[in-house]
Amino acid sequence: MSLIDQTKGFLKVLGAEVYERENNLLIAERPGLAGETERTCVWVLTQQARQGRNQLALEDEYFRRFKGIASKYPGARLHLLLETMEGFSTDFRTEASRRYRVRIQVPVQFFDLPFAWEEGRSVPSATLDLVKEAERYGRNRVPQSYTQDDTDQSGRDLVTDLFAEINSSLRKPESRLWFVVAPAGHGKSVCFSALFGNLHRQFIERKRAQSLYPRPLPMLAAHLRESAGPNVMGLVDAFMRTEFAVPATREFFNWMIDNRLGLLMFDGLDELITRGPGFLDYLEDRITAPNSSPLILISVRDSLFQSSEELANFVDYYRPIINVYTIKPWDRPARRVHAWLHLEGRLPRNGDQDTPTVAHFLRACESNQALQRLASTPFYADLLVRTVADQGSAAPPDEVGLIDVAIESMCRREYEKGTLKEDILPLGSFREWLEELAALSQEASGLSVDDLHELADLATIFVARELGEDERRELVKQITMAPFLTQSGTSGRLQLTHEILAEFLAGRRFAAEFTHSPTRFASRLSQRPWPFDSMLFPVLAQALVNDLDRLSVVPTAEPLSQEGLRNLVQLIALIPGGDAALRTGRLSLDGAHLFGVRFVSLNLEAVSFRSCDLSNTVFDKCKLRGAHFEGAVLRNTAFLDIPEQDLVGATFGECEHFESIVVGERKRVEDPRAFEEWLEATTGRREPIVGPCPTARQVLFLFRKFIQVDGQPRRDSLDRRGVLRGRQEPGAPSTGDCLDAAIDFGYFQTRDFSQVRRAAGPGYGEMVTFVKSQSLTPGLRSLIDSLCRIPGCRHLPGAAGSP
Repeated sequence: MSLIDQTKGFLKVLGAEVYERENNLLIAERPGLAGETERTCVWVLTQQARQGRNQLALEDEYFRRFKGIASKYPGARLHLLLETMEGFSTDFRTEASRRYRVRIQVPVQFFDLPFAWEEGRSVPSATLDLVKEAERYGRNRVPQSYTQDDTDQSGRDLVTDLFAEINSSLRKPESRLWFVVAPAGHGKSVCFSALFGNLHRQFIERKRAQSLYPRPLPMLAAHLRESAGPNVMGLVDAFMRTEFAVPATREFFNWMIDNRLGLLMFDGLDELITRGPGFLDYLEDRITAPNSSPLILISVRDSLFQSSEELANFVDYYRPIINVYTIKPWDRPARRVHAWLHLEGRLPRNGDQDTPTVAHFLRACESNQALQRLASTPFYADLLVRTVADQGSAAPPDEVGLIDVAIESMCRREYEKGTLKEDILPLGSFREWLEELAALSQEASGLSVDDLHELADLATIFVARELGEDERRELVKQITMAPFLTQSGTSGRLQLTHEILAEFLAGRRFAAEFTHSPTRFASRLSQRPWPFDSMLFPVLAQALVNDLDRLSVVPTAEPLSQEGLRNLVQLIALIPGGDAALRTGRLSLDGAHLFGVRFVSLNLEAVSFRSCDLSNTVFDKCKLRGAHFEGAVLRNTAFLDIPEQDLVGATFGECEHFESIVVGERKRVEDPRAFEEWLEATTGRREPIVGPCPTARQVLFLFRKFIQVDGQPRRDSLDRRGVLRGRQEPGAPSTGDCLDAAIDFGYFQTRDFSQVRRAAGPGYGEMVTFVKSQSLTPGLRSLIDSLCRIPGCRHLPGAAGSP
């Protein structure tokens, strides 16, 4: 895109009507107050237009132009936009500003909108907090090794390597998305902060050098808490309102992203991605907007790839432009660096021998496999070094025990400091109060200050003796200053200092509720699908290990949502002996939505998964002899390290809902014929697949760009590039041919030869029926008949043959 076209687009997204005059003059007009017109005039002078021109004559010419426009449009804002200032005299720039108030700028100055704090304003800012974090991590950050999905690539420090990759991508025209993933506690936010710090520092340096570079735009949970609603548009509005120095529109923000003047970054927004309406559609709109080439980075828990069907599909569709980087667990060198930073206050230098305290900590971590595994996670390594190595006490054997010790230590410090008095609020009561706080925070994604004060008032019911009014006020004041809480500088919302602590405390509360209020427990389960690596699961599994029988009958005794049943199945799968409850049928799974559940090292012989949604479900080292999968949705369903013969006798029926499985060494199988061969080799049964024909699957793939699998609308329109991206079914016509035929049959419409809009009215109803129920109307049958290459094909199982 030329500089003048880019400038036109910029002025238009600011809400102006733009007129082009001769000699690359743009005049932008928009309504002002009292019926007046606000006018901006921009001369766009490129290097090409300057070639061969005498510089003094050029400057004189522009003085005359400035004078003419200034007299014609008094009060207009005048700009001269240059690709480089090189060659223009200081006198020219000074006189242009003094005599005609012309601002002479290069693109990075003209197009950029600075943050308020960069202008010297003392305002709360999440991005400023992020810069400060980055500075702190820059001095004290352990290098973060990583692997790249679908490749053999790995590296010692993701921050350094990803920063280099982003800079390299600026020289290429393709859109690019990066996902940084890891379990909770593995340092994603540290990586994000450090990377943002590098990008922001580079942006400022390049801006000072008058060189174009994208401004990093980090979207954080603090911005979401400031938004009018839990959705991506509210997030964008909140970001612009709290960060930019001057008001801006969504159109301007999107224009920055599409034109690579902004690098979009997301961290700590897993909830928005999975539950907020339109997040992935927004990303897709950015990728597929005309002439766009955005750069986008997203930091999420790795479990989100298993628990979010929409995210899994999105990554599948756009895999050619997506890189997924997984942060690896800490190895011994990383643990050593961390120990030096915490215990000695500095990084180890070459040749340094470990001090006695560092050596003691490392030996403690390596004393058994459980501790070594814990110390490979930054969060737990930090707890170990703080609560175990510093005190010289014995280390707990698992995550639950370690967090329990850490929380007790944190609580006791409050008594030692005199902040709380144990004769007034006993330790057990204080912990019970913290558990209630965590449970409420889990429900509401944080607490307001008023919520906290109300909850602190309730703490007075836990006291050990009658309190005077002054003592009561002091207790409420002190308990609201608990060290477990942190407050957003922008929104004032409070949250636990770390999500793992929050999940641990909430899990304790949920376990107590199972005993005293099963209805409340069922309600907690039903709120949302929990990530498979959530601390809620091991806490509940440990607390309810003797309650398998009661857990198994929860669905028959209490109302559960499909998310609630999914969470219950994952919980039972983690309790020793839980697979027996599934084998005996005490908990029926038929028709269950088991998206993203992980079954690991379980005996699931003869268990029925009939008609289950097994999208992204994982069977790892499981015995599945004689298991039943008839009618199940198989979409990215993993059968990993299944012992030989342990799928013999399993039945899959007609596999009418087969899309893909992952087997062996993470090999993906999408071709139905290859799936048939795998079935015969592993189950000993030959079950010919009678699912949709290749053409019907390709049309389904096309329709699912606009309609969710459950029939709910996904979007009304999409750029043609977005429609054509994604999987190509073997033996089917191309997505382009399917799209053109669907347009001819009236199921889609085109606009401006780029935007594709789905049908409305009866045509849309036919599309929904096909996606949701895989049944064909006469119109859809005619469409697929026109495309299918198989003579006499029925297209769908049980359908009548073509006439």
